[in-house]
Amino acid sequence: MEISENTPTTQNLALLVIDVQQGLFKKSIPIYKADELLENITTLVDRAHLSGVPVVYVQHSDARALVKGSVEWQLHEQLHPLHTDTIIHKQHGNAFEDTPLGEILRARNVTTVVVTGLVTHGCVKATCLGARELGYNVILVQDGHSSFSKGAARLIEELTEPDVPNPNIWQIPPDYANHQSCLYAYNLRTFVMFGYHDDPRIQERIAVLLADERHDGGYLCDRPTFKAKTKSCIRGSIKALMAFAVLPELWKTARCLQLVDYFLRRRVLFRTRQPEKLVRDELVRIGFPFMIGGSLLEPLYALSRMGYGQDERLQPAWDILDGKRDQSGRYILDWHKQTLFDPGDKGQPNKWATLCACLAHKYKTTRLFGISCGHPHI
Repeated sequence: MEISENTPTTQNLALLVIDVQQGLFKKSIPIYKADELLENITTLVDRAHLSGVPVVYVQHSDARALVKGSVEWQLHEQLHPLHTDTIIHKQHGNAFEDTPLGEILRARNVTTVVVTGLVTHGCVKATCLGARELGYNVILVQDGHSSFSKGAARLIEELTEPDVPNPNIWQIPPDYANHQSCLYAYNLRTFVMFGYHDDPRIQERIAVLLADERHDGGYLCDRPTFKAKTKSCIRGSIKALMAFAVLPELWKTARCLQLVDYFLRRRVLFRTRQPEKLVRDELVRIGFPFMIGGSLLEPLYALSRMGYGQDERLQPAWDILDGKRDQSGRYILDWHKQTLFDPGDKGQPNKWATLCACLAHKYKTTRLFGISCGHPHI
């Protein structure tokens, strides 16, 4: 837990304690080295208090194991937040998503977050990624996070290599030259819609999109911790699907058909082995504008554009979408991130959400399987 010479000064640090809640210590598979973890985290909290470093506790809630207000949802009994500490509540893996965490850190001029907590392969990992996406430096404390997975020791070792002081594996960039990513897929879509389809640089990225094949038909960034059999990321796969949607000449290629099958097998939103469970809870939201993350409108729009809108496997997703329509026929905006413009109030009928939903329905009702019609840029 020693801080290296290159660590930023305490003036711009904040300590994040992720999901150290009672329910996670009651799993059938115990937390790996739980006593040591708690001791290390409480030691870090004490040092942060002595140094004037802000401490932020994060509590996760869901409808199953960590129901808000329940005993399981409470912070572990060894944690004793001070009145000067901050406690935030989240419902997603990334502690920055739909929470005030980013605003709190900006108000304190924090540039570096020190991350601890539970679990390594879940919310700790997601929060590290979220922090990096927002431009924060990330210090993942080597012995300050753990998991209840049977492979906890391996997961911890993969995320934090013990011979590197305060390693930050997320600073290692993916192999963007040879692999697709959600960012590149959306950039590709944008440039094609702006008329740069035939630019050699865009054609080069289209070639990468087609060549980047995976065992399950989806897409995944090439990260150091990801293996050949790691499941594809549905977020990145949605972005790639949206890129294919504006490239009709590729709709019959093997790679595009593999990706379409990836979504049809999941009925767009659901797990293959647990067909009643969502791949990610965020997938049932109507979000706008489309950004990193997933939303209900994107896959329905893209699949309908390509002629699959009336496939019966999409019907559960259509039912969810139409359940978000008010009596006047307008669609409710569930969620949006901070953007350069104001897309509207959450929880209210929204013109952008309604436009995108109507476009998806338009293609659903006017397309036949495998037939391209309409302008590719609409």
